[in-house]
Amino acid sequence: VLRNQVIQFIDNWPNYWKTSEAFINETFASEQFKFIRDYLNHTNSDLNQNVLDWSKKYLTSGVAGISSFASILTSIGVTIVSTPFILYYMLLDGHKFSSFVSSKFPNNSQLSVRYLLTEISKQIAQYIRGQLGVALAVMIMFSIGYTIIGLPYGILLALMAGFFNLIPYIGSIIAQVPVFTVALIAGGPKMLILAIIVLAIEQPIEAHVISPKILGEALSIHPVTVIVVLLSSGHIFGVLGIVLAVPSYAVAKVFVTHIYDWWRANSDLFEVEEVAEK
Repeated sequence: VLRNQVIQFIDNWPNYWKTSEAFINETFASEQFKFIRDYLNHTNSDLNQNVLDWSKKYLTSGVAGISSFASILTSIGVTIVSTPFILYYMLLDGHKFSSFVSSKFPNNSQLSVRYLLTEISKQIAQYIRGQLGVALAVMIMFSIGYTIIGLPYGILLALMAGFFNLIPYIGSIIAQVPVFTVALIAGGPKMLILAIIVLAIEQPIEAHVISPKILGEALSIHPVTVIVVLLSSGHIFGVLGIVLAVPSYAVAKVFVTHIYDWWRANSDLFEVEEVAEK
């Protein structure tokens, strides 16, 4: 089924795109959208003027810009070529990293440092597994929803949505571009509305149930904590905060737990409490 949907989707996508483009042009050509056209024309005029002003201002630094651009391209090329080799050696010798780092510490703390690094590695690995689990859940939910509404290529589009969901924050938005295009062209406004309803049902379930539950169990973090961490980090640090919130919290949790356990084992305060309890 997936193979047939892939072939049909590739064959029909150019027609879908042309039809959707014509539909949008015809729709916005009506008198009802005149204020939108005027706003866009005004915005385009301002944008063109800003581009001209910017060009005049920075034209003299063009040579330096070309040099910088060439440097960036060179860096990207070196990175692309080097990454497979770096990945190979990391996979080959990655298990030696904790022993190497711990060997730089005093003998009586090497075991503790090695344990700390191992726990951090486990947390990051569990986070990646959790993200894959969330992507799988998203794919299943969209497959069910698209099958119910009868969306063409539903399984293929659900698979794409699950894959794009691995990109935090913007992945779900990117995944809806082909979904809404196919829904509008193949089924008209009614199918588009149904696809939006499926998305409106899936998003709250994913954000407030699936992701906190799967990531919380994978990282031994309460689902409410995951929600609070995502909301607070997104408000403070923006998109980057949402991307790095959960893994950063998991690593920080390992550090704090390790420090607390060390303090509890070496402090006389807890010995007094234990004697009092007995």
